[in-house]
Amino acid sequence: MGYVASNSHFVALHFAPAQPGWKPFEPSGDLRIGQLISSRQPVYSDEAIRNHIEGIVKLHAIVGRDGTVVKVDPLSGPSELVPAAINAVQDWRYSPTVVGGVPAESEHDIVIVFRLSNS
Repeated sequence: MGYVASNSHFVALHFAPAQPGWKPFEPSGDLRIGQLISSRQPVYSDEAIRNHIEGIVKLHAIVGRDGTVVKVDPLSGPSELVPAAINAVQDWRYSPTVVGGVPAESEHDIVIVFRLSNS
């Protein structure tokens, strides 16, 4: 049997690239960083357990203005564990990050640890 632990750290505000007619957002006022409010833990696959695969998966996520995860990119980790980590994180929810009263996208680095209970 295996277990999974995870954590999420705010990295930065996320600003979309400039497009025609785009006006730069100039943050001012108070910053309230969105907090993780709902997280589904990844499922340790039967195959990974059978093959005794453990490890740390690092992901980078962009969280939308409404607190939903809009993009997840793998940074490192065993290839057999990355899909389970990404699938779980796509369902995570954060409270909105707010800058000067305006919701903003944010970037988070996420670490997920997969360990087998007999290690």
